[in-house]
Amino acid sequence: MSSLIEVSKFETGMVLAAPILNRYGQVLLGAGVELQENHKKLFLTWGIKLITIKNENGKDEIVITDEMKEQAEKIFSDRINWKPTSSYEKDLFEMGVKRVLMNLSKRKS
Repeated sequence: MSSLIEVSKFETGMVLAAPILNRYGQVLLGAGVELQENHKKLFLTWGIKLITIKNENGKDEIVITDEMKEQAEKIFSDRINWKPTSSYEKDLFEMGVKRVLMNLSKRKS
């Protein structure tokens, strides 16, 4: 089993269940990488807020598909009454979408 967690809650030695991508779709860290303390700086630099880690039993990875992300964006867009215009608002929007994704991934597991 794997879990979607906030970056602030990761511990050294946890293993990524899914690759970490930057906003351009480039792989920053691949699935299976064991997290180290220096990865926190990487996540901070790229604005990564959530990561998928393998649980101890290592089964049933949660994969967030483009379809799930689009669904989460639609769900969150329907809940708010504004369109993000500034970079701060876009970050807030992305945080909301990630929260919806966390809920969607819990339902699928």
